[in-house]
Amino acid sequence: MNAPFFLPPHKFTQKILHYPEFKANYQDLGYGYVNYTWQDPRDSVTGDRLPDVSTHKGNIGVNIGLGKYVNFNSNLLVVGPRPRVNTDARTDLAGYEVLDIALIFKNFYKAMEIRAAIHNLLDESYFDPAAVGTVATDYPREGINCLVDVRYRF
Repeated sequence: MNAPFFLPPHKFTQKILHYPEFKANYQDLGYGYVNYTWQDPRDSVTGDRLPDVSTHKGNIGVNIGLGKYVNFNSNLLVVGPRPRVNTDARTDLAGYEVLDIALIFKNFYKAMEIRAAIHNLLDESYFDPAAVGTVATDYPREGINCLVDVRYRF
């Protein structure tokens, strides 16, 4: 078994361009948004590209009021491919798109909020990178899953 890969202890540089988030309001009913980030993370000593970080990442979403107490939220996260470390013979990790939706019930009883969410609605198969020699494959992310969250603020 190969030894796990650890980044050397020197500094890293990262060029990041956060393009402005475009947000459009629709009266008092809700809003939509789009944002994009480009990054070029590099080792400051060698100049090598750092592994496991996508160059491109973006979000597209909407937030809509469905009445006095109900809100609908949807977000599409888009992440580009992620390169491996030079010593890793596996192919680069593919990019992915994950769609999340939620219904939020609030202001109906004092400080209570109920959120019902479906994450990865389209059941996208995607992975987080695993270091060389740690596990046989990368770490799978969860498929479609649901969460109900009840909050009460005192």
